[in-house]
Amino acid sequence: MNVPAWARGSLATRIAAACLLVAAVAVAAAAIVSFRLVGLTARNVTQDMLAQQADVVAAQLADAPGTVGVRRVADVLRGQGIEIVLIGPRGGQLGGAGPAAAAVARTGATAAADGTPVSGEASVGGTTWLVEARPARTGAFALVQAVDAAPGVAQQLRRNIGFALLAGGGAALVVGVLAGRLLARPLRRTAAGARALRTGRRDLRIPVAGPSEMADVAGAVNELADALERSEGRQRRFLLSISHELRTPLTAVTGFAESLADRVVTGDEVPEVGRTVLREAHRLNRLVDDLLELARLEADASGSTSSRST
Repeated sequence: MNVPAWARGSLATRIAAACLLVAAVAVAAAAIVSFRLVGLTARNVTQDMLAQQADVVAAQLADAPGTVGVRRVADVLRGQGIEIVLIGPRGGQLGGAGPAAAAVARTGATAAADGTPVSGEASVGGTTWLVEARPARTGAFALVQAVDAAPGVAQQLRRNIGFALLAGGGAALVVGVLAGRLLARPLRRTAAGARALRTGRRDLRIPVAGPSEMADVAGAVNELADALERSEGRQRRFLLSISHELRTPLTAVTGFAESLADRVVTGDEVPEVGRTVLREAHRLNRLVDDLLELARLEADASGSTSSRST
């Protein structure tokens, strides 16, 4: 079944498509892993920074206790996207009723009132909240920050990774196109040589270069050219020999026929001349029969070869 040229496509196009497909799969896998790792890293970094902030706030409240100091610290932290929740000496929350307070309750951060720092995270309303609680002179406090409200380091990292992955995919496409053209060049050269053989050239040989498979194809085409050259040489020698074999009896028949026509041969010589003409005619007949038999054998051999190939 013949396949249209548009459906076959070129080797260079297929190699470029294969490289692009491999690059796309690799980029997708790398993107999934990278974004996941970036998210985890950003959360860990945010947790560490929030813990450091909680330690600093604990030191500040120890130096400046009272409502004024707490309000001042709360105003500064709120500008950074951090909420502060006060915890009473007996573990009761003294302020806040929103998601931050719910996150404190879910992480058990009220235990910090007993003098033990608490670190944790909780999901409230579909948002992950990080909690760092520290004991204070009059109970404890908890710093609460939503992961999405953290500084845009993770977003910047994701953008950079996405740009790098896109650049890698583009580079893979360019490499695939160049590799396809380089790999297809020996095949194009071999195809051009085969077309030249079809037009009758027998002196053309294809350089055996490139990958081993393509070098094998070039070598096979060169061997075919050698075989065709030898076969045509044998055919030329055969035709020269046949022409010589046919010319000898034809010359004898023609000469004796002209002698008879011109009455050069008369009398008792006529029967001998007739026998000579008949003998040479039989010789010609045998040569023609041999040629016909040879042609029939070659036709049978060609037919059997075609049937085996199909």
